[in-house]
Amino acid sequence: MDLSYQLWALVEQARCSFTQRPGHTFLVRRKWTAEEEQATESLLTTSKALDDAAAVAICRATAHIAAMMAALDAVTPSSTAHLQNSLLLSDAELLSVSSSLKAFTETLTKVAALTTTQRERGRSGGASLAAGCNDDDFESLSSGNPGAPQVKAESGVVEHLRQSVSILLHRITAKRLHVALAKEELALYKSEMFLYGHCGVLSCSDEVAAELAHDMKMARKEAGLRGQRGNIAAECREADRIPDGVGAPQGRRHSAARTHTDKSGFGTTFRVVDGMMQRAAETFKAAGSHADSALQVALTGSHSAARQLLHVGTSSVAEIFMLGAGPGGGGRADLSRPAPEMFSTTAGVGVAPLPTLQPYQLSPEEEARLQEQNHALLQVQREASAQDAKAVEASIRELSQLTSLMSERVVQQNEQFSLLVKNTEAAQANVQKAVCEVKKPLSVFWNPTRQLVALLWVCTAVLLMANWASR
Repeated sequence: MDLSYQLWALVEQARCSFTQRPGHTFLVRRKWTAEEEQATESLLTTSKALDDAAAVAICRATAHIAAMMAALDAVTPSSTAHLQNSLLLSDAELLSVSSSLKAFTETLTKVAALTTTQRERGRSGGASLAAGCNDDDFESLSSGNPGAPQVKAESGVVEHLRQSVSILLHRITAKRLHVALAKEELALYKSEMFLYGHCGVLSCSDEVAAELAHDMKMARKEAGLRGQRGNIAAECREADRIPDGVGAPQGRRHSAARTHTDKSGFGTTFRVVDGMMQRAAETFKAAGSHADSALQVALTGSHSAARQLLHVGTSSVAEIFMLGAGPGGGGRADLSRPAPEMFSTTAGVGVAPLPTLQPYQLSPEEEARLQEQNHALLQVQREASAQDAKAVEASIRELSQLTSLMSERVVQQNEQFSLLVKNTEAAQANVQKAVCEVKKPLSVFWNPTRQLVALLWVCTAVLLMANWASR
C-alpha cells in the first residue's frame, strides 16, 4: 500500500475539517507551528523511506527467486531432458545393432547348413563335375583357405564368425542393461530433485556449509568495520552514480553473495539463496511494522510512538531513514548529506525532539450531527433486521410446505409401488396357470401332436396306394 498517499490524505482531511468549521470556532483553533510541520514532514519522509524499502525488498526477493530457479536449471552440465533423449537414442542404436547381429547369425546358420548338405552330396558321388567345382570354391571361401579340406569347413570362418557374433551379442546385452540402469538413475535423480526442491533440502555437504558460514561471518565483520569507520557518505556517492540509488548497497551485497555462490558450488548456491530470501522476508516484515508505527504517529500524534519508530527497525530501513532525513527535512532529502546525530538508533542518544500532534476535537454541533446520523443508521439497521426476520419466517413456511408436499408424494409413490407389486404377482400366477393348462394335453399319450403325425402317415400311405393302383 502507498503510505505517503494515506498520510497526505489524512493531512488534507484535517485541513478541510479545519476550514469547514463555523466562524466562531475557526478563530479559536490553534495554528500550525513550525515544529508540527517539521514533524509531519518527518513522518512523510519516513513513509517514503518505507515505501522504497518495501520496493527494494520485493525486487530483491524477485531476484533471489530468479537466481534460485537458474541454479535449479544449472545443476547439471546439460539438462535432464537432453540426457534422457541421448539415453533413448543409445538404447535404440543398441537395439538396432542387436537385431542386425541376430539376422547375421541366422545367415551364418543357413550357410553352415548349405555347406554340410553340399559336402554330403559330394561324398555320395551323385553330384556333377560342375557342382563339384562349385562345391570346392564354396568350401574354400567358407574356410578361408583354397587348399583346405572339406571336413574343416565347419570349424573355419563360419564358426569364427559365430563366436564373434555371440560375444558381440553378450556385450550389447550388457550395455543395454547399463543404459536401462542409467535411465532409472536419471528418473530417480529427477524425482529426488523434485522432493529436495519441495522439502527444503538445500545442501547435504558439511564442508560446503562450513565454507559458507565462514564467508558469511567474514562478510559481516567487514560490514561492521565499514560501519564503524563511517563510510556511509562514500556508499551514498556510489549510489548517486547508480540509477536505483536506494537499492545500490543491497545490489552490491547481492552481487557479492552471488560471486560467493558461484565459487562455493551447488550446495552453496541453495544455501545463499535461502538465506537471502529469509533476510528479504524479515526486512519486509520490519517495513510493515514501521508502516504501522508511522500510521499510529499520524493518527494519534503519540510522541512515544514516534520515538519507537526511530529506535526499532532493521539495518536497511534505519540506513535509508538516516540518509533520507536531513536538517532540511524535505520529502526528497539529499542522500549526500546524512545527519546521524539527529536520528540515532540507540535509545536515549541523539533523538530528535518531535512535537506532539494534538488530536482533532469535534465541536458540539458536529457531535450532535454525528449522533443523529448514528441514530438514523441504528434505525435502518433495526428495519433491515426486521425485514430479514420476516424473510426467514417466510422461507421457513415455504420449507415446511415443501416438506409436507414431498411426504405426500412419497406416500403416493409407495401406494403405486405396492399396487404394481400386486399386479405383478397376479400376472405371474396367471402365467403359471396357463403353463399348467398347456402341459395337461401334452401329458396324454394320444395328444393332438401325435394325432397330426398319424394323419400325415395315413395320407402318405393312401397316396402311395393310389399311385401303385394307377400303374
